[in-house]
Amino acid sequence: MSRVTLLVSARDPAAAFQLSAFCAHARDDARLRLVVAAQQPALDILREHGVEARALPFVYARERDGAEAHALLSLADAVLAEARPDVVLCGLSSPREGGIDEALLARRRVPAFVMQDFWGEQNDFFGRGPDAVFALDEAAARLSLARHGTPAVVSGSPRHGEYRHIDLAATRSRIRDRFGIAPDAAVVGLFGQHLHDRPGYRRTLDAWAQACLALAPGTRFVYRPHPRELPEERARTRSLLEEAGVAVASLEAESTEEALVACDAACTVFSNCAYDAAYLNYFSASPLVSPMMLLFDPEMAAFYSAIARFEDLPYFSQGLAIAVRDPAALPAALGEAIGEAGRAGTWRAARRSLPDPSLAASRMADALLEAAAGRGPALNP
Repeated sequence: MSRVTLLVSARDPAAAFQLSAFCAHARDDARLRLVVAAQQPALDILREHGVEARALPFVYARERDGAEAHALLSLADAVLAEARPDVVLCGLSSPREGGIDEALLARRRVPAFVMQDFWGEQNDFFGRGPDAVFALDEAAARLSLARHGTPAVVSGSPRHGEYRHIDLAATRSRIRDRFGIAPDAAVVGLFGQHLHDRPGYRRTLDAWAQACLALAPGTRFVYRPHPRELPEERARTRSLLEEAGVAVASLEAESTEEALVACDAACTVFSNCAYDAAYLNYFSASPLVSPMMLLFDPEMAAFYSAIARFEDLPYFSQGLAIAVRDPAALPAALGEAIGEAGRAGTWRAARRSLPDPSLAASRMADALLEAAAGRGPALNP
């Protein structure tokens, strides 16, 4: 039986984590010939997870008619000519920018899917989207159809299917030991984002630092930078916190999962790490970590509400994360989140509401093979 050639691409970190989990399954599927091409920062993440990937130049476009856009389209043509795929699977990348994912979607002549790692989001930078998306859940499928007219295969999250193999108690103990944190200490984590060009992000960090100072003595604080945060941005965050009097351990060498498991409360403005924390709760036999979203700054709240209506997202509709909308409420919210009762609330919500991700990768492979055989969604012209 001839194998189906599947071309996989990525440039965004969140996409790389999802697709590395899928590729681990796909490379063992005798029905598929897997070809992977990636830009940074996705390239390093894929390779760290054992996925062989062709390195593509780091170029992205912000104008569809600019020189960078034309270079990307030419690059996509070359990748497609070399791979000769029967079907394409692209990662989801940042809106308002074009990269290799969007260029491949524009130039391909075969069925194409996007692994959607955020509810209802789609990047059609070059004017042509995928034929279908792989959606996290039914809510994401509904949003994709309503916003973009794009059908969805509800696959679940392949990345989070791997969490069932994590020894959560051992990981928590190991990371805390590494940083001299007692097993019974309360730990609050800050999970950074690449938002340093926005004054509202600085205001959010200032408010978070002041709230941390109001917590009980002995509370420990950790900082996990986002993969896209530049070295100078990471240093700026550490300096801001130190000047405020908040001593943080920097968990730069640890994975997102290791950093989350070490925490009792994991705070971010709006990073996907909150969904990672929810799935760690899903696989935990007891309350583990409270994901918390810091949405009290008007600029940050407006920025993210323009991307998605908060009430549509399971973070809030299903209680998977704690949303803080008033900075004055932050100290009390943090104090509750690190306690047993606070962690139990988000743990119960995750156990009750999240779909089992264990079969996500196999669902995706089956749908891709169906599409390659002409039994999938119609080609998006």
